[in-house]
Amino acid sequence: MFGLKFDTPLSSKNNKEKKKNKGNKNTQKPNEEPKNKDIIVKNSIQKIVVITGASSGIGKASALEILRQGDKVYALARSVDKMDDIEQLGGVPIQMDITKKEDIENAVNKIIKKEEKIDVLFNCAGTVFYAPIEETPIEKVRNLFEVNFFGLVQLTQLLIPHLRKNDSTGIIINTSALEGKIYSPLKGWYQASKHALEGWSDTLRLELMDFNINVIIIQPNYINTNFSSEILEDKEQAKTSSSTSKAGIYDKFYKVIDKEIKNYTNPRVIISPFKVAKLVANIINTTSHKQRYVIGSYGKRLFWLRKYLGDQFFDIYKMIRIDD
Repeated sequence: MFGLKFDTPLSSKNNKEKKKNKGNKNTQKPNEEPKNKDIIVKNSIQKIVVITGASSGIGKASALEILRQGDKVYALARSVDKMDDIEQLGGVPIQMDITKKEDIENAVNKIIKKEEKIDVLFNCAGTVFYAPIEETPIEKVRNLFEVNFFGLVQLTQLLIPHLRKNDSTGIIINTSALEGKIYSPLKGWYQASKHALEGWSDTLRLELMDFNINVIIIQPNYINTNFSSEILEDKEQAKTSSSTSKAGIYDKFYKVIDKEIKNYTNPRVIISPFKVAKLVANIINTTSHKQRYVIGSYGKRLFWLRKYLGDQFFDIYKMIRIDD
C-alpha cells in the first residue's frame, strides 16, 4: 500500500539467482543466425507445423528455428532444392506453388495422410512490387494477390478442419507487413494485398475463436531478405516501360523508393529473419498471444504516427517527407 517491499524467502532466493546469473548472459545477438544450429532441444509435446515460403527469408529461418526446438515442420515452397538444410534437421520439404490450386491440394493431402491433424499454420509466402497504380498491368496485380492473399486463403481453408481436430490450441500466423496498416505512393498494390490480409485475418480470428484456434498477424519491416532486389528490379522495369514514367511524372516518388532501399543496408534499421523466427517459435510454444506483433522500431514509430495524426495530417507528413 505504501510502496514498501518485503523480502520473503522465495524472493531472496530469486534475487540471489538473478545476481548469480547476471554474468552468464547469452552473448548471441538477436539478429544473428543461431550458433548452435545443429542442436535440437526436444519439446515435451511435439507440434506439427506447416510453413509456406520456406525456401528463403523468414520462412526458412523460422523452419530451422522451430525444428531446433523439437517440433515437426512441413516446409512448403516452389524450390525444394533450396531446403536441404531443413531436411537435414528432420523437416519435410514439399514442392508447392502458392498460386496453383493443384499444388496446394497435393501438399495438404501429403501432410494429412501422415499427420491427420496439424497444430500450426504459418503463412509466410509473399511477393512485392512498387509501381504507380495507373501504370500497373492488371495481370501483374492479379499475380500479386494470388501469392499474397488468394493462395494463402485457399491453403488456410483446406487446413482449418485439421486445426480444429486439435486437443490443444491451434494457431494460424499470417505474415503481413508495415504496409498492412499504412500507405505510401508507389506501394498501392502491395499495400492493398496486405490490407486485405489484415481485414480477413481479423474476421477469421473471430470466426475460429470458439474452436480454440488463434489467428495472429505479424508485421515485420525492413527484413534482410531478397525483397529489396525485387523492388529495384520492378522499379527499373516500370520506369522504362510506361509513357508517364518516361516523362518523369512520378520521379519524386521513385526517389523516395531509392532512399528506402538504402535502409536495407542500414544496420540500425535492418532486421535479420532469425529475429523474426525466434518470435514465431516463441508464439508457437506459448499459450498467451497478442492479435498482432509489430517487428522493428521503425514500424512501431510509423504506426504511432498513423494512429494519432489521423488521415489528413498523415497525408501531410508523407508528402513532406517525399518533398525533402
